[in-house]
Amino acid sequence: MNESFKNEIEYYRKIDREFDRVIHHCFPNTFVQGHANSGNRFQADITKYNQGFSETEYFYNGKLEFFHLTSIQNLLSILNERSFRFYNLHNSNDEKEYKHIAELFRMDEDEINHKKEYLYTFSFCPMSEIENDKVWMEYGRNYSGAAIVFTIENDPLQWENYHMAEMKYGLSDKFKKYFQLKRDFEKKYNISAECDLSKLIAFHKEPHWLLEKEIRLLTYYPFSDINGYLKYSKPEFRLTEGRNRIVHYINLPLWVDNDAWVLKDSNSHELRRTQELPEDYFITRPKIKIKDILIGKNAGIDSNKLGRFSTTLKNIIFYNYGYDIKITNDLFSC
Repeated sequence: MNESFKNEIEYYRKIDREFDRVIHHCFPNTFVQGHANSGNRFQADITKYNQGFSETEYFYNGKLEFFHLTSIQNLLSILNERSFRFYNLHNSNDEKEYKHIAELFRMDEDEINHKKEYLYTFSFCPMSEIENDKVWMEYGRNYSGAAIVFTIENDPLQWENYHMAEMKYGLSDKFKKYFQLKRDFEKKYNISAECDLSKLIAFHKEPHWLLEKEIRLLTYYPFSDINGYLKYSKPEFRLTEGRNRIVHYINLPLWVDNDAWVLKDSNSHELRRTQELPEDYFITRPKIKIKDILIGKNAGIDSNKLGRFSTTLKNIIFYNYGYDIKITNDLFSC
């Protein structure tokens, strides 16, 4: 290796190290996984391993028991599909989500839409909020919906490209500071430097969404190539006044007890209801187990049919998941 080439390599490394310092100054302990450059264009990549977020505010450290609010109709769809749907950010009720921070970095509309296309999220609340009237009124459809109570049964430190944290409400000064320091850094070396902060931006909303008490699970482009996207990302239409759009979702399978006799008790392999997934699937992805289902007091289920409704839900779980759950009908009755 000649001296000129060695000096050039060292110069690039110096820029990479300094760019790391810019990132860590604004987002302490965030793990940068790698660097690349082409000419005077430099790029740093935030890690895909959840462990790399463990010392940051973008890592959830609380009890791994939560509830997800949904309609009665969607409740049955979730249970029958044996999966939670992760929708991309175009599905968000907040049209300005992601955009209100991305515009600080002077992203144009096309780039913002591209980033939102491949950020898939699933939202829920901690069990400490299960009797929060405001949450049930707003997101539980005035108690007419249901809450799916679930636990996460594996170690989040082992996840790859799945991240979980409490939502932050308000525009963090960290992003403003990062943009200014990055701009100064680029001028110093006459380069462009980029680090895709989408995994961090997606945990921020504007202050008026504070009452959501939201915890979010997200994954960012969880495909190895375009064929994976075409197979696993499914479109839906959202037709609302002034905001017609196409959104996409992916499914995260819920944990099924494949050792349960009830799932294997068939002479026909075709009729078995065991879950066919790679052996390590629930090591690198969240392992979610349903614990309880809470029916809102305004769900509209006649009292004389409530027993039949509860039995139907229990049977879905028992015969398709291989374990028992309880159904809570009277949490809010008085």
